[in-house]
This record gives sequence, structure tokens and C-alpha cells, in this order.
Amino acid sequence: DLILLIDNGGTSMLPHVDLTRLLFSKVRGRLHRSTTYFFHNTIYGTLWRDPRRLDPVPISEVLLRQRTVRVLILGDAAMAPEELLHPRGAIAWDADDQEASITWLQRLRDRFPHTVWLNPIPKPEWTRTHGVFTIKKVGEIFPMEDLTLGGLKRAVERLNG
Repeated sequence: DLILLIDNGGTSMLPHVDLTRLLFSKVRGRLHRSTTYFFHNTIYGTLWRDPRRLDPVPISEVLLRQRTVRVLILGDAAMAPEELLHPRGAIAWDADDQEASITWLQRLRDRFPHTVWLNPIPKPEWTRTHGVFTIKKVGEIFPMEDLTLGGLKRAVERLNG
């Protein structure tokens, strides 16, 4: 089983929409036991079943899945630091969720040891692009690969490892 979490909001992901759609269609076509959820910039206490983010699902439900589930997160990890570090960040709409995104990311990592973050920003740019701080922080939580053939290969090896 695979859970695919896709960042589909914000202008920083716009240049990567076509590549994200291609990956999404390949995963859906080859893995019949996959579930896709969407988020905006980072993960808080709610994910969405649809790309328009109208059909919410509490992340606590996702965390009930078996530990053997593989998780692939696709997003640029570039955001304002407060979105990652402060309770509810700058964009969390769920007033009941008082946790910082980094806490939810750590819970995902702890529950699903076979998780990889795929970043569409080329790896050489991670240290000199918008979001350097948050890319580094997310990379400290999850193994992060860039969305290249080599990065995909390493991501699959990690998921299978």
C-alpha cells in the first residue's frame, strides 16, 4: 500500500504542475492500492481527498494505517518558517488544530518509517532558493530526493528498504 501526499497549493508549486500530474497519473495507473491526499505547503491536522481541498480527512485517521504502508510526499517544502514551526502556522484553517506542522510531520515519520519526500526543485538549488530554511528542516525529518529519474530511483529504493 502507498499513501501519496501532494502539495497542490500556492504559487511556488505552479512551475511543477505538469510533472506532478504525470507522477500522479503513473502512480494511479500502476498501484491499485494507493491513496492520494492533498495539502497546501505543509501538513497540519487535516488532509484533503480532492485537489480543490473541499473533502477533508483528519490526519489522525491516516495515522491509523498500518506501519508497513509506504508514504511518498510530493512538494517543494518552500514556505515561510512560521508555516512549519508555529501552531496552526500562517495558513491552517482548522481552529481546533493547535499543533505546529513540524509536529505532524514528525508523527508521520514516526508512524511510517518508509516515507520519502520528493522535491520538484532541483537538488543543487535547495541551498539557494526561496524556502532554504524550511527545505532543510523538512529534510531533517524525511529523506528528501529531487524529482529527477535518479531521485525517483533513490526514493523507490528507500520506500522498498
